[in-house]
Amino acid sequence: MLSRIRRFILTWAITTALVLQVAVPPVLAQEKLPRPEPVFHGRIGSTYQESQPDTALFQAAKAPDGAPNVLLVLIDDAGFGSASTFGGPIATPTFDRLAANGLRYNTFHTTALCSPTRAAILTGRNHTTQYFEMLGHRALYQDGMMASAFHNRLPWITAGTVPFDTDKWELFDLTQDFTQAQDLSVKQPEKLQELQDVFLAEAEKYNVFPLDDRFAERADVTLRPGFFTGRKHIEFAGNMPSIPEGSAPSTKNASHTIDADLLIPPQGAEGVIFSEGGTTSGFSLYVKDNKLTYDYNWFDLERTSITATTPLPTGKVHVRFDFAYDGGGPGKGGTGTLYVNNRKVGQGKIPKTVAGRFGIEAMDFGKDLQSPVSQAYQTPFAFTGVVEKVVLDIK
Repeated sequence: MLSRIRRFILTWAITTALVLQVAVPPVLAQEKLPRPEPVFHGRIGSTYQESQPDTALFQAAKAPDGAPNVLLVLIDDAGFGSASTFGGPIATPTFDRLAANGLRYNTFHTTALCSPTRAAILTGRNHTTQYFEMLGHRALYQDGMMASAFHNRLPWITAGTVPFDTDKWELFDLTQDFTQAQDLSVKQPEKLQELQDVFLAEAEKYNVFPLDDRFAERADVTLRPGFFTGRKHIEFAGNMPSIPEGSAPSTKNASHTIDADLLIPPQGAEGVIFSEGGTTSGFSLYVKDNKLTYDYNWFDLERTSITATTPLPTGKVHVRFDFAYDGGGPGKGGTGTLYVNNRKVGQGKIPKTVAGRFGIEAMDFGKDLQSPVSQAYQTPFAFTGVVEKVVLDIK
């Protein structure tokens, strides 16, 4: 009797497993990792001027119901021998713990080519074909032959763009001419065309297109698609984590308003409400000595401080900083005005503003991490009341 029960349970378990394997889609069964790439609805041309971004890709991401909690860590170009996990001098206790309870890869392979990490992984072991592209300069190596195109811009010219269709392609036999002194493009036009076609195929395969030869302009977040592209009204939670400047909305070269809802305890409060940048340059809206203050740091060469003339009340308080840009080009000045509960409490002229990047520091909420924007406080100068919400309107 007991044996029949066991056989029944085993048969039921096997049948159930087979039914679920057939009936449950791989994604729902969490068997399809990584998640498939979303369908791209933009347009990818040969150059960035001929391309259009897919704005749907920059909507807020949400994991599907039942998604596994997986953390993927990729360290690029660090050298596995540096970590203590593989006997290196740099202590990496988290990696050590993961390796001790998981799988440790200890057989590595590289190539004689100076290959980009992603391309080397995707093209496979001992590959004999390798593409190259950087800021419009392009090349293709295959079986000892190399075709390359210098993109007609000298290294010290760091702004603007030049036409791609005027680039001259050259051809070299690296087995006989490793220094690339003898251009064979005129003698072997068919071989040059063959390698150019291979470059197009490899570039398509590894998402090289669209070609983009801009350099200094890449620091301007308004010139690239992103989550905040085109958004003029943005609301942040008061405890929002820091946002890197390159990913944050830009207030530069434009009139804008910062609104914040605060909760001030009976004893008062102080600290940073909203800031971006640091010692190199940036701005900070904060409370000190019970007064609302806005500081602007122009490359640590010229600093402007606008302070309220009246103390900040307690309880629920609404504060606002309004900046009216003078216009007339990038980096110009403007007028800043402070409001508390919709009443004007301070105003001042900011003669110059930063046209490009503040630096490498982030946009912070309720604190100023890393180096301080203002010389009036030390970081993090966390707000001792509650920052309920910060609203940014770019005009």
